[in-house]
Amino acid sequence: MKKPILSIVGPNKSQSSPLHERRARDAGRMAVELGFRVMTGGEEGVMRAAFVGAKTAKNYASGDTIALCDRDDPDKGCLADIIICTGLGHARNFIMAHGDAVLAIGGGAGTMTEIAFAWGQNRPVLAFSGKGSAGLLAGKRLDTRRSDRVIAINSEADLRRHLSRLGKQLARGSTKRARE
Repeated sequence: MKKPILSIVGPNKSQSSPLHERRARDAGRMAVELGFRVMTGGEEGVMRAAFVGAKTAKNYASGDTIALCDRDDPDKGCLADIIICTGLGHARNFIMAHGDAVLAIGGGAGTMTEIAFAWGQNRPVLAFSGKGSAGLLAGKRLDTRRSDRVIAINSEADLRRHLSRLGKQLARGSTKRARE
């Protein structure tokens, strides 16, 4: 059975906070525990923290972490099992939005584009409430093309509940119901 991919998006080291990185570690671990693979942009900050967390999951297996690097070479110390160097710069964000679901933590303009691309691709979008573009869009409808909203995540328990539900729905092949 194919494991669904959770794209975890958020700021690099220059804009992330200890809270963002803790949330990313918890999300990476939880995602793998619930049967997801974790995909990020492969940089430091939220992205590296998500891989650190993913690799602490009891059921972690090689191949569960994927980095989509924006350059032609990965960051030194990239922790992903699978590293894809796109050379696309910020255009890589469009590919990040094609995970089976997208979780945003903090972030600025780059994270906002990933959220918007995921919305436009009809992917379930989850966003931690708080600061950054994730917090600005959590709980909001981005436009009238969809009747649902960006799923606001306020706690680790919220995240576990929503990821568990999404994982089950994605395993059944129901991406429409996964958004609702």
